Amino acid sequence: MIDVGKDIRVMYQDFKKKDYVSIRRWYKDADGNDQPGKQGINLKWEEWEEFLNKLEAIKAELIKEKEANKD
Repeated sequence: MIDVGKDIRVMYQDFKKKDYVSIRRWYKDADGNDQPGKQGINLKWEEWEEFLNKLEAIKAELIKEKEANKD
């Protein structure tokens, strides 16, 4: 498991003999225990690999959109 910021975690999951990557927000319950929240996404391993392969293109496009909306 890898923490990204204070409340986002990325982790590998095996569910019904299939591989997934879970990116999810976590919160502390009333007892102070970490619990997964409803906000998040599970990617099949193949989708995760495709996302990683396209990460630089995604980053470039988002930067371009951000710059275009600075007005």
